[in-house]
Amino acid sequence: MLLEKTAAEINDIVERLGNSPMKEKSHGIHKFKGMKIIDAAKNQAADFLNVERHIIPAITLMDVVLAANRDYNRQVQPHIARIKEDYTHLTFKDLQKMLSTKDYKEFKNVWGHKDEKKYNTLKTLVEKILTLGDSVSINEDYEIMKNWAENAKLDKRKNDILGSIKNVGVATFQHLRINFGIDTVKPDQRVKEILEKEFNLKLSSEKAILAVEEIAHITGFKVIEIDQIFVKYASGYY
Repeated sequence: MLLEKTAAEINDIVERLGNSPMKEKSHGIHKFKGMKIIDAAKNQAADFLNVERHIIPAITLMDVVLAANRDYNRQVQPHIARIKEDYTHLTFKDLQKMLSTKDYKEFKNVWGHKDEKKYNTLKTLVEKILTLGDSVSINEDYEIMKNWAENAKLDKRKNDILGSIKNVGVATFQHLRINFGIDTVKPDQRVKEILEKEFNLKLSSEKAILAVEEIAHITGFKVIEIDQIFVKYASGYY
């Protein structure tokens, strides 16, 4: 056990955070304005876990890469919304072709960021993903990523075809798995802030995952629901 607080104290903390209203800086405010954090978190978690949902995996991949160490509401979400309107049928193969004809400066016109490191990470991810299956449609892209997410193991991340890529750390690895239907947690800055400020735990990414899993077990929430409660509270209140 990583948690030093009692089950009652843990339940009280999660209830307090969840019953707080979404704020203007809360992650996902564009979708969940006016909601309590718990309701927004459950809605977002259900969206993540619904394997039948219609997503564009190539755009989801860009979303995950851009989201690392960024103010999501301000720096990422507006670009992703635009990309979804501009590239409604984008496949991984389409994205690979775009990346092969544009350098990181030119690719800014696509995803709104002139970031060589993120560009290289995205390019390598796409190349590796396309070795996992013969994909010619958005649905097949999704099946490839869903299958990867279900079989990827955190303790074997460094040997994983995607997890071993430079700049794909634990948080990005977990973020990818979440976006393709896995009930887990992304141990990013926001999650770690909650663990430190509310639970007096300063933890590594791996131990932060274990702590959130313990909290989910104690409170009866899904792991991704606790993840989303923490992210939405910390981004809005800290």
